[in-house]
Amino acid sequence: MNSTLNTHMRLEPAPKFCPMCGAPLKTLRTRRRTVHTLTSTLEVTLVEKACGDTGCALCGVALKPPLPLALPYLHYGVDVTLHAATERERGVPASRVFDGRPSPSTVIRHADRLALLGEASARLDEELRDNYIALVDATSDRGNQLTVIDARTGTVLLAEALDGLSYEDLKPHIERLRELFGTPLCVVSDDDRALLKAIREVFPGVPLQYCHFHFLRNLGEDLMGEHHRRVAEAAEEAKSLALAAVKRLGCGELELLVEGYLTVRGRFPFDAPALELYTRLRNLTAEVLSLRVKSRTLTRLKTSFMKVHATLLGAREASETLSLLFTAFGFLRLALADENPEERVREIAAWAESLREAPREELRPLTERLRRYEERLHTHTRVEGCPRSITELERRFREARRHAGNLGTHPKALFLKNPLAPPTTSIYKDLLREARAREEETRRKTQTRGRAKRDPGWALKRIRELLRELDKRE
Repeated sequence: MNSTLNTHMRLEPAPKFCPMCGAPLKTLRTRRRTVHTLTSTLEVTLVEKACGDTGCALCGVALKPPLPLALPYLHYGVDVTLHAATERERGVPASRVFDGRPSPSTVIRHADRLALLGEASARLDEELRDNYIALVDATSDRGNQLTVIDARTGTVLLAEALDGLSYEDLKPHIERLRELFGTPLCVVSDDDRALLKAIREVFPGVPLQYCHFHFLRNLGEDLMGEHHRRVAEAAEEAKSLALAAVKRLGCGELELLVEGYLTVRGRFPFDAPALELYTRLRNLTAEVLSLRVKSRTLTRLKTSFMKVHATLLGAREASETLSLLFTAFGFLRLALADENPEERVREIAAWAESLREAPREELRPLTERLRRYEERLHTHTRVEGCPRSITELERRFREARRHAGNLGTHPKALFLKNPLAPPTTSIYKDLLREARAREEETRRKTQTRGRAKRDPGWALKRIRELLRELDKRE
């Protein structure tokens, strides 16, 4: 191993501002490190930075720059370790690998591990040949990429950057998959036409499974998307009117309750947040309008809620249709998760066809999709070990994105607390008292809003009590 060139390199953390509070980062310390590679000796200056804001949780916590040239705490480059692993696998003594000089024990230890990894990887590749179930996905998120993993072992078979997502871009990589691992027992993918065309040409006759997650997501958007948008628009407008009317009363607890009660979370189409919000608004409106009040303040509140009621009435038909479609969609999700999905799906299709004319037309996208994808939806029942979806692959994507966004902070940094300075003067005592009061107020608001969100029945009951108290107070 000859290191002839001397190169100086300065590495700093990528972010210039604190990821938590946005304050400029300040240099915390500077370290120097020498890294020996196969071709050069690198003099690396590592600059660590930290947030200088004393009120930030990351104050004083070092943000370190990445050092991709060497393994942590190892002064030899990754290329040296790989070279040592290759030579050791060939039986070359360590002294010859390092030109007769004493061999660094840490490098040899890492090299031995890499050699064992290489042997295990080679054995696994041989076992997977013509005996794997391919989860395939082509994504354009943060650059075009094709990823293939084996469903049974979780092994990444292919991870290729693409120029585009057309058939011409995808086919060479699918052919490379065949060269490396042979023909799969089954392929699970979404309904991307270019990808399916490439798979069918390279692997003719191989069973294809349509990912249930993508099937349901696409079906839900086509089946309920328009109605969901109409209901969401009306519900958001009615929510704004309701919150504005309650805010005019000047009762903080009531405002928090209504805000929490009208806070709905969910991911369409697997959840129907717009329909849930619409239902809660209807219940709240009915509760307010049913009150017998004497005060002018609550009379004005009832008048304001008449506008909320009129806004909701404009989307009544769409909400009823959405409720029917979401119920049918829920039945289909349960059917696809059943042990005998084919029979259950046929029952749902027959039920949809038996409905009267108007609902039957609304459910037509569902029956047409079930008919078109009948064979691809149930491949997992005929191929042992074939999953219903590529959710495992999606999970790996999320992990990769999370690691790519890592700023180099220690995981514990997010849980560190940086208390205020010791209250040595009255000013610090006042600041500390104010900070604690704000924290307590925030905690109380969060608890009230959170309980109202989780328990709508309790929230309605408490809202009714507060309105009656306000009426009596006047």
